[in-house]
Amino acid sequence: MFWILFSAVLALENSTFVHESFSGGCRKMQICYENIPIPISQPLLKLSIQVTLTDIDGKLSEYPTPKPLFYIRFDSIPDEEFYDYKIELKEKENWKYKIDIPYPKKANYFIFRLDGGLLDQSHMQAAYTVYGWRYKIKVWSYYCESQIFTSSEYLINRNYSSVSAECDIEVLDLPNSEIDSDVKPAIYDVRAGTEFLIINAYGLISNLNLTASSENFILGDAIDESNFWHFNKSGQIIISSPKPGLWYFVFFSSADQLFEYEIITKDYKWDKSGYMIVNNSIVSQDWVSSYTSIYETEIRMNTYGIFSFELPIQYHKFIVLPDHVDNRYGAKLILYNNSTLDIDTLFNLLNENLEIRIQLASPPTASSFYFYFSSCKDSKVYCSLIKDAEKASIIVEFRYLKQGINYISLKFSSIDTKSPSIPFSLGIFRTKVGNNMCNSQYHYLSNQVAYTCYCSQNTAGPYCGELGFSDSIYDLGLFCLVASNLAMIPALIIGTLHFYYGEVAVYGLNMITSMMYHACDWEYYCFGFSSGSIRMVDFLISFMSILVCFIHVARLKNPNMKTAIYVFLFVLMLYVDLNTAFNGTLLTFSPPIFAGLIMVCRYVYIIIALSKKEENKFWSWKQAKWFFLTSKLVNIKWAFIAAISFFLAISSRFFELNSNYWITHSCWHIFIMLTPFFVFFIFPLNQTQFIFEKKVVSEFTELKDYISIKSTNSVNI
Repeated sequence: MFWILFSAVLALENSTFVHESFSGGCRKMQICYENIPIPISQPLLKLSIQVTLTDIDGKLSEYPTPKPLFYIRFDSIPDEEFYDYKIELKEKENWKYKIDIPYPKKANYFIFRLDGGLLDQSHMQAAYTVYGWRYKIKVWSYYCESQIFTSSEYLINRNYSSVSAECDIEVLDLPNSEIDSDVKPAIYDVRAGTEFLIINAYGLISNLNLTASSENFILGDAIDESNFWHFNKSGQIIISSPKPGLWYFVFFSSADQLFEYEIITKDYKWDKSGYMIVNNSIVSQDWVSSYTSIYETEIRMNTYGIFSFELPIQYHKFIVLPDHVDNRYGAKLILYNNSTLDIDTLFNLLNENLEIRIQLASPPTASSFYFYFSSCKDSKVYCSLIKDAEKASIIVEFRYLKQGINYISLKFSSIDTKSPSIPFSLGIFRTKVGNNMCNSQYHYLSNQVAYTCYCSQNTAGPYCGELGFSDSIYDLGLFCLVASNLAMIPALIIGTLHFYYGEVAVYGLNMITSMMYHACDWEYYCFGFSSGSIRMVDFLISFMSILVCFIHVARLKNPNMKTAIYVFLFVLMLYVDLNTAFNGTLLTFSPPIFAGLIMVCRYVYIIIALSKKEENKFWSWKQAKWFFLTSKLVNIKWAFIAAISFFLAISSRFFELNSNYWITHSCWHIFIMLTPFFVFFIFPLNQTQFIFEKKVVSEFTELKDYISIKSTNSVNI
C-alpha cells in the first residue's frame, strides 16, 4: 500500500553541516572546470556555495571584457544552454559571490565552470603578461542527521539564510490532509513500477499551485516549468512515469484558503502529451560508439526499426559511464525512403517535426526531461541535416549528459502524411570535442573534468568560433610586432664594420628570436617549436642583449675577462630563465644589476686612477668632469640620445595594455633595438678601449689629453 508522508511537528532536531574548500587557477580567455563532491548522500536543507576570484592581472585595468562568469550544474557538466545556475561577476579585482540554495537537487557532485572573461573585439590573447584568476570555492552542506526530517522553517517562513534550522517535519502515514496555510510541504513514497502519479485537490483551488520533484523541495529560483503546476478547474495534476523513491511536494495557495488533496497512482497508457509508456518497448543501445570528431559517414547505427505514425514515439536507453561524463554525446537518426514518402518529405520531418527529449533513470515525458531539442534552425547545439536519393538524416549533439541510464525519446509532431510507417535507424555516439567543437583549434582536458578549447589564430569565444578582432588589425599587429625588430639592423651594420663581433652575434640572435617569438605568440607560425620554448629562448637572448650593452659601455681592457663575464652572465641568465621564467622576482633582476655594477665600477676606477695620476688625490670631480665632458673619450651627446632611447623603451612597457599590446610592444622593439646603435657612437669607433696620451704643448699651457691608438707613449686605463 502506498503511503502519504506529511508534515507534523513532533520533535525538534538541530541541523548540522559539512564545510569543504577547493581552490585553483584559471587563465583569462579560457574555460576551467572543477568537480565539487557533495559529501552528504541524503537530501539537504540548504547548500551554500561561496566563490572568490582574485585577479592576478590587476594592472590590466580594462580587462577582461566580458566580465568573468561561472556556471553550476548538478551531476553533469554545464555549458551555455544547460546549467542550474549562471552568475556574471561585474566588479573589479576581488570578486566574491555566495549562493544559498534551499533544498537543492539530490546529487553526488556539482561541476563548477569558470569562464575567465573570453575574447572580444578589443582584446587579444597574444600577450604573455596576461595571467588569470585564482579561485576559491567554499561549500556548506546543511542536513538533518535523522535523514527522515527536513525543515519547515525554510518552507513556511522562507528563512533561507538561517545557519541553524530545526528539523521538524516528520514522516507520517496519512491518507490525505487539509491544508490551511499559504505554503505547505508533503512527501510521498513512489514504488518502482508506478506509471502515473496523480495529485487531486478539492475545495478552493483557484489560486492553488504545486511544485514537485524526486530530488528535494522546490522553492524560489529553483522553480521552473518542469517542476511547477497550477491546478485547473478539474483539480488534477498528472505526473507520468515518476522516478521511484521519495517525491517532495510544496503547495502554494492564498492565505486562509482551505482545500484537501490526495495523491494516488494509476496505470494509464497515455498522458496529455501523447507519450505512451506502458506496452511500448524501450530499445537498449548496448554500445555507444566513440569518435575523435563527428562525421556523417562514420557513425555506427545501433538500431534498425519502423516508425509507426499511429504511435509516433520511439524510446531508447543507453548508459553514460562515470569515466565518460567528460564526453559530449549525440545521436544520428536516418529515415529511409519508401513508396509513399519522398525524400523532401523525410527531410522536412527531421527539420521541422522531430522532438528529442532525454531523461535520467526513467523515460522522458512532455514535462519531465533534462535535454530537449526541436529544430535545427533554433537549436544552440550542433545540428546537421543531410539528404540523398535514398534517405534523409539528422545529427544532433546533446553535449554533456548525466552518468547512469539515460532514456531518449524520439517523437514526430504535427504529422500530415498518409504513410502508416517508415523505416529508420539510430546511432548513439560520444566524442571528446564534438563535431569540431573548437573550430580546428586546440583542446585540452581541464582538471580532469571536461575538454575545453584553447583559441588561437585570432579566434575567440567558448568554442573559438568568433574573431578576437578584425583580420586587418590582426595582420597589422603581426606585421608591426615582427617588422619592428628590424630596428636592430643599423646596430648590426655598425658593429660589423668596426669588429664588434661578440656584440653583433648577440644582437643579431636577439632580432631573430624576437621575430620568431612574436610570430608564434601572435599564433601565426611557430616554426615547429612550442610557444613556451621559443618564449624562453627569446627572453634569455633579450636579457643578454641588455647585459652585453652594459658590458660594452664598460670598455673592459682585458678581452679574456670580457669573454668570461659574458659566459658567466649567460649561465646566470639561463638559471634565472629555467627557475623563474622571468616572472619579476629579485633573482630575475640580479644579472642586469650585476652587469650595471661592472659598468659603474669601471668608471669609478677610471676616475680614481686619473685623480691619483694627475692630482695625487683619491677622487677628483675635476678629473671626472674632464673625462666625461672635455676629453672626447666619451661623446656625451650620443650617451644622452642612447639614454633617451632606453628610457622610451622602458616607458612603453608601463603603457602596455592587452588592447594596445601590438602598438606599445612594437615601440619597445624600436627603441630598445636602436639603443645599441646609439651606444656604439658614444665612444670613438676605431677604439675598443680607453687610451690616454699626455703631451706638453708649452710651459704655460694646461696638460691636454687626446686619443691615439698608435702612440708608443700612451697610457691605458
